[in-house]
Amino acid sequence: MNSLMSAEVIRLDAWRASHQRVACSGGEALADSLTTPQRGEAPEGESSEGMYQRALTLLAHSAKSSHDLFLALQARGYARNDCRTVVARVVAEGLCDDTAYALRLVEKQRARAPLSRRGMEQVLRSHGIEGSIVAQLLDSEELADDRELAVEAARKYVRQHGEVAPETLKRRLFALLARRGFDASTSSAVVSDLIPR
Repeated sequence: MNSLMSAEVIRLDAWRASHQRVACSGGEALADSLTTPQRGEAPEGESSEGMYQRALTLLAHSAKSSHDLFLALQARGYARNDCRTVVARVVAEGLCDDTAYALRLVEKQRARAPLSRRGMEQVLRSHGIEGSIVAQLLDSEELADDRELAVEAARKYVRQHGEVAPETLKRRLFALLARRGFDASTSSAVVSDLIPR
């Protein structure tokens, strides 16, 4: 992670924590703000400022890409054009940063269940992350080596399930790595190294 990205993630975390403290100080107002309408139930005549505050509440609850924020607002019954306008405002103010979000997503996914570069690319694109950001992250140290990622995933699995018979463990490792998006040659090499004949 470069220093610029790290600083942006820290800044966004600080803002999110601050917003949550302000919201929690409202007591009943917090409950009202979190009771969001479902699709087609947007408040009649709600102002753009009210919609903006709704967006901030969503971001304070959990980090989102700009695409995910747009979908979350739209799911609450807001018009597409209004959603675009509010998301653009939040992005312009630096409160929703797709690069910082994508970096955090990569780190969390790698810590929980490492994926291949191809698998991680699919996850990033499913959150609407732009191609240029995806390419930048795929070229980063965190995702540069598919074999290293496969070894990481396999070792994690072996630590948790290493008590089973070697042949069974091999089959399960192959299946795991295939689900994570690793190709057959990478999977075969990693499994052979970890579980020699």
